[in-house]
Amino acid sequence: MKKARQKQARRELTRCFFHKNHMLFIAALAVGIAINCSNLLFSYLIQRITDVAMGHDIAPLWRLLMITAVGIAAFFALEWLWSVVKPRFVTRAVRQYKSHVFTRLMQKSIASFQREGSAEYISALTNDIAMIERDYLPQLTSIASLAAVFFGSLAMMLYYSPLLTVAGVALSLLPMAVSVVTGSRLAVREAQVSQRNAGFVGMVKDLLSGFSVLKSFRAEGEAQRLFNQENAALEESKRARGATAQRIHMLGEGASILAQMGVFILGAYLAVTGQGVTPGVVILFVQLMNFVLSPMTDLPPLLARLTLANSHALRLSGEDRYLVCEALLHYYAVHLPGLGTVRSHHILRELFR
Repeated sequence: MKKARQKQARRELTRCFFHKNHMLFIAALAVGIAINCSNLLFSYLIQRITDVAMGHDIAPLWRLLMITAVGIAAFFALEWLWSVVKPRFVTRAVRQYKSHVFTRLMQKSIASFQREGSAEYISALTNDIAMIERDYLPQLTSIASLAAVFFGSLAMMLYYSPLLTVAGVALSLLPMAVSVVTGSRLAVREAQVSQRNAGFVGMVKDLLSGFSVLKSFRAEGEAQRLFNQENAALEESKRARGATAQRIHMLGEGASILAQMGVFILGAYLAVTGQGVTPGVVILFVQLMNFVLSPMTDLPPLLARLTLANSHALRLSGEDRYLVCEALLHYYAVHLPGLGTVRSHHILRELFR
């Protein structure tokens, strides 16, 4: 039953993202793939120009320069188009998502709203939507672009040197392993920041709504202590997230450098020993290794962020929390006969906010 509700929530989420927004998404997807694949063209041109420079015939150089000029013009045109369609897709999707959340809020009863509290909805419309806008919507097009340039790079590498391709793929497993191992850790840190932010927002809301009571009972010192405690916890979670991201970046960059240098050294050896590899092909492989390594290192943490951002749109509903609370009360009533009637029921419900 719960899985069915989650699937229904995902379908509603997808509908509000793509409602009257399919064409912009398809355009952003196509332009993103074209921009990334244009890098393959420039890598090929670098290889050809390098090999021409090693010879004595200047005629091919002018033809390559003309192709380069056309490619650069097309690249700038695609970038301009990207700057138009992608922000429009994200803006419309976020606007529709916020409207969807607020519509669901207006459909709730007073009792249901009081059980859940407004802090969750404030967080959903601020911190959580920022995470979805940053980590979910833009990555929908990034996955397809990374896949296209990855397979395109592999095809070019196989065409020029199968032996060097096998070595490059083998060396690429090192940064990929680093990415797989560390990618989920960043998602955990992001979840902790979101939870702390929701608690901070709820605490500030409660303090401000009870401002007159605080002043009447001269509880400013206690209020300041609570504020400082929640604020310190929130900032500490942000610090831990930043430190984790930096360590992941450091490990990934180090592994990528080792893989690229390994391919470069092996390619230089094959070129010097005359095994069908030219200096231009060696440079081409170094360029293409960037496009092979990027999906391998970026995809695991990217998928983790997608899952995390998606989970923030599918939080446990107030009714689910209410049922959990009722189940706990029933459990204690059965196993602790001397417990008696729980008269602080509303306090227990607040614990599940």
